[in-house]
Amino acid sequence: MTWCVERILIIALLVLAAGPARVASAASATGTVKTAEVVAILKPQVELAAERALLAQVADLSGDAELIAQLGAIAVQDLPGLAPRRLNAAAVRAALGPIAGRLDIRGECRLSRRARTITAAELAAAAVRCATAAAGTDEVAITIAKNAGDLVVPDDGTPADLTADPLDNALSGTIPYRVRAGRGSREWARALVTLDIRRWRTVLVSARDLPRGAKLGVGDLVPGRIEVRRGGDALTDPAEAAGRALRGPLATGAVLLRNQLTARADVHGGEPVELVYRSAGIELSAGGTALADGQTGDRIQVRRGTDGKSLTGTVLGPGQVQIN
Repeated sequence: MTWCVERILIIALLVLAAGPARVASAASATGTVKTAEVVAILKPQVELAAERALLAQVADLSGDAELIAQLGAIAVQDLPGLAPRRLNAAAVRAALGPIAGRLDIRGECRLSRRARTITAAELAAAAVRCATAAAGTDEVAITIAKNAGDLVVPDDGTPADLTADPLDNALSGTIPYRVRAGRGSREWARALVTLDIRRWRTVLVSARDLPRGAKLGVGDLVPGRIEVRRGGDALTDPAEAAGRALRGPLATGAVLLRNQLTARADVHGGEPVELVYRSAGIELSAGGTALADGQTGDRIQVRRGTDGKSLTGTVLGPGQVQIN
């Protein structure tokens, strides 16, 4: 009995001698005492810019300097958004893992992210930039039909990334834009901005009434300014139309569309071509003249240059016809 009393007195004296920085945690079966090497007092409230809270940011640490340097750099709480978090001793121990046994953790901390406001004007500017870039070389007029309210997002010390995309495929009209605020692939918040957009484009229109099959040349087409509402195939480059034939009639002032033209010919009637003869592995060639336009694979009439005889051949490619 005396032995037990003496043992208890020894443990009590060790606890008193340890002081606040080294608190006795337990007595082992052999009678030795294990003490905390670091005391962590959680701060009542902390606001951070980063999305991860380190132990050194949320607690006042005292004790072993080397261990403090190691523990202070460990993240104990994620802060992905603006919602505040409560951090207590149990959560810190769970985040630290086995090394938490070397700490005496006390208190509770309310954690929050630093916030910044993205104004409605900034959101509208992002939508306008998107619409302007999409217009390319078109003439465009943009007004704000309906603006969003301000957004409050985490503030990590650098401006938020603002990206916008249209929710309608129309090129002109009242078009809603979704504006996202975030960092990289992470989205913090989004808003809706509606723009009134008008776009004009200079395209090719018919200078006069043109019949079906007309081969287009200089003077057949002139520039015309039109408002564009949906993506179309209106031609803008005269070189793309030159020498091609119309699939149907085109009235004066009508816009020329790509699908109204036949494919460009590989050989042209009245122009010289190379006549190719192939038989039993032997290939010969001679000069001639195409009697009609033709694309690769078309059968057309040609005139042989040596004797003026009319022959039928298949267009092989630009300037070449194989005699059948």
